[in-house]
Amino acid sequence: MGTPLLRWLTHALAGRGVERWLLVCQKSFLSEARLCFPEGCELTACEDREAGNPLHVFLSSAREDEAEILVITGACVLLPGEGDEMRAPCACQVRCDELMTALDEEDFSFSRFLLTRGSACAQLDGIQAVNDPAELDGLSDRIRSASLRNLREQGVQIWDEASCHVDPSAVIGAGTVLMPGTVIRGATVIGGDCVIGPDALLENAQLGGGCRINASQLSDCRLGSDCAVGPYVCIRSGSRLDSRVRVGSGTELGGVELGEATRVGALCALRELTCGRGCIIGSGVTCADGPVRMEEEAQIGGGATIACPVTIGRGASVSAGTVLTRDVPPQALVAAKARQSVRRDRTK
Repeated sequence: MGTPLLRWLTHALAGRGVERWLLVCQKSFLSEARLCFPEGCELTACEDREAGNPLHVFLSSAREDEAEILVITGACVLLPGEGDEMRAPCACQVRCDELMTALDEEDFSFSRFLLTRGSACAQLDGIQAVNDPAELDGLSDRIRSASLRNLREQGVQIWDEASCHVDPSAVIGAGTVLMPGTVIRGATVIGGDCVIGPDALLENAQLGGGCRINASQLSDCRLGSDCAVGPYVCIRSGSRLDSRVRVGSGTELGGVELGEATRVGALCALRELTCGRGCIIGSGVTCADGPVRMEEEAQIGGGATIACPVTIGRGASVSAGTVLTRDVPPQALVAAKARQSVRRDRTK
């Protein structure tokens, strides 16, 4: 069940007002578990063998209104409004002062303390233990519905709840529309008044307001405001698009930086490319080797191939079908097409 369940639980509790966290787990899972907590939260993380001192510090720094702490020792989910009974003793509340006193006892046992002096979390509606993956599958529809219901309350429009999935760690601005088949995962941040989908996958992506993402996949990338992408576009890790960028259908971008108002045609394959403001890249352009740099308002015609690292100067134009192997000066026009050769017997 792992990190997806932990991520959902921590963000759901943060929505209930939890601000401070103490994470205790095995060393091999520590780094991965840290990433499941809300960004910017007050988190103390330690190995299970070294939890004594961090727990002392955590308890001693409690505010006056933090007389009790919530202790979660097993997999569980928080489903607001779904009941108030625990199905297993996976969470309880304890008083900070009582736990501080008990820690100094020679024969202190944390599990015994929870059993004898902890109180079940009946006041936290909907906390339910998850004992195995099959049980989690049975709760998945309710978990998804709770997450989408929260988004609706924040002003997000969802066309078809049955076909949409949004991780609780995602942040979506008011006025954004999620169309059927949309999947939003990880620490994705979407501004207001966007249209996502249909059939879009966003993972750890950051989008400004007013973007349009149609049937495309975005992963670990950043887009400015009012960008239009798709359909069938793949934007891979490390890519950054400034505001008002347009990317045509069937294009793949990897590790690119596109300046404001740049336009990319259909069926391009671009990697390690940096563009200034207002560049135009025609359909079917391929960057076979990088890094490639295009200065402001440079243009590349359709079907061109960039065969090696080059710089295309400001306002320069590369004609359609060109195989580019050298730098292009500013305001220059380049046309480089090889003569056709025919080899009658290709075996010789």
